[in-house]
Amino acid sequence: MNLLHSLFIGLTLLCLFAACGNDNAATSNPQVTATAPPTSYPSISIDRLEYLWNNADYMDVVFYELPISLNQSTQEQVRSTIAHISEKTPVINPACKSVGRLFFQVKGKNVEEAEIYFENGCTYYVWLENGKPAYANTITQAGIDFYNNVYVQAQQLNQ
Repeated sequence: MNLLHSLFIGLTLLCLFAACGNDNAATSNPQVTATAPPTSYPSISIDRLEYLWNNADYMDVVFYELPISLNQSTQEQVRSTIAHISEKTPVINPACKSVGRLFFQVKGKNVEEAEIYFENGCTYYVWLENGKPAYANTITQAGIDFYNNVYVQAQQLNQ
């Protein structure tokens, strides 16, 4: 037992020294080493999507780097955005960054929000619960076409 105890302490100290010698990696990219997201999240529940379908009366998108935002204020428009949510779950790529945030409202209250990932190889929503990633769904081809159109319009505004 004493040998096992000594071996355990020795391995623990070795790990601590190895971690201390690797300060540059931790400070140069803390997202990857400390808080990298898991490779996948479960899909947002069908119950939550049905609730949005039946009750959401407003949708807003705030883009982080585009000079525009989107909002939809009719149930038909909101439903068209909900239809862009695939039942498939994506593999989360920690190298991709969010381009904006999507908010669904019911009677003026935010009920669901998601980060939008829209770049080559990353076309998905990461749904937030209490401000933290909890679910993820890929964006349908119709949704990809929609966002491509948004980007084209934003580029035309810049010219």
